[in-house]
Amino acid sequence: MEKTIKKENKAGLRPRFRIELDKEPEEVYQLIAAGLKKESCPVLGHAMPGYASMKLPAKDRQIWSPILTLTIEENESGGSLIRGMYSPAPGIWTLVMFLYVILGFSLFIILMWQFSNYSLGQEMSELWWGAVILIAMVALWVFARIGQQLSAHQMQIMQDVLDDSLNLSEGKQKE
Repeated sequence: MEKTIKKENKAGLRPRFRIELDKEPEEVYQLIAAGLKKESCPVLGHAMPGYASMKLPAKDRQIWSPILTLTIEENESGGSLIRGMYSPAPGIWTLVMFLYVILGFSLFIILMWQFSNYSLGQEMSELWWGAVILIAMVALWVFARIGQQLSAHQMQIMQDVLDDSLNLSEGKQKE
């Protein structure tokens, strides 16, 4: 079986990967669905034509626990292309993005206010708030990276389920 696995977005908060297989998308979907239905499967999930997702059971889930979403497409060169993405639970991801937007908007307002003061020849006394907001943004990014590291073993569990379902356990090529 021809397969290629490419890791993408290594530094991102939502790691992505691609797997190219010489099997048809319908067969890939059926293999994933069968793997998720096994009694020994350590994750919950569902698969339908073109899409699959996996998550840990509620008893094993933490705030940093990831969800794996997969799209299964027909590859241009024949076979199928699986695009996978690990991400936090939707509520957590929404909160993180909301905080980034609020912090970014606040930084924009502070900088515009201080630039206006500067252009009017007034003192830029509140510029330190910009540094505080930047520190908060960096702290948020650091917390997200820590959560990603804490969930690395959970991501590996989901990857193992996918690999076992598709019989990819041996002979992987990683780039």
